[in-house]
Amino acid sequence: MESIINRNAAYLAIISELAEKRQYIFNVIELYPNVTSKDIEKLTFLRPNQITSRVSELKNLFFIKESGSRENHYSKRGNTTYRIVESMEERIDLINAAFVSLRDEKSSLEMDYHLNISNYTRESIDKKIKKIKRQLKSLGKILNTIQQVA
Repeated sequence: MESIINRNAAYLAIISELAEKRQYIFNVIELYPNVTSKDIEKLTFLRPNQITSRVSELKNLFFIKESGSRENHYSKRGNTTYRIVESMEERIDLINAAFVSLRDEKSSLEMDYHLNISNYTRESIDKKIKKIKRQLKSLGKILNTIQQVA
């Protein structure tokens, strides 16, 4: 039980060290769960590119997650809604799920790579495998940081 309390305290400490713009968008999402980027735009008067970039960064760092979608009243299209990741355990679960998904994708691509395919396809697969390896390395760094803080 104490380790969970320590881990969640570490999570809050990590959040408080976010860059200013990320922290601002994170706080808006925390105050308004299931908010869309368009909603954030209306609430903050920030430009869409400032919002979507920060939302993507927070999502890729596993501080927020998609929670569903809602129709945009102007475009009549679905907009993704977001909520904060509420605990370190949830964040670790999301990281592990992403890790498994990337590892499976990499394995499938490596199997395809060894089939009798064109050089163009082989180059494309090779680039994608390298990208996935970088993403896996990045996830490993995030998990190492979490373990050092906790």
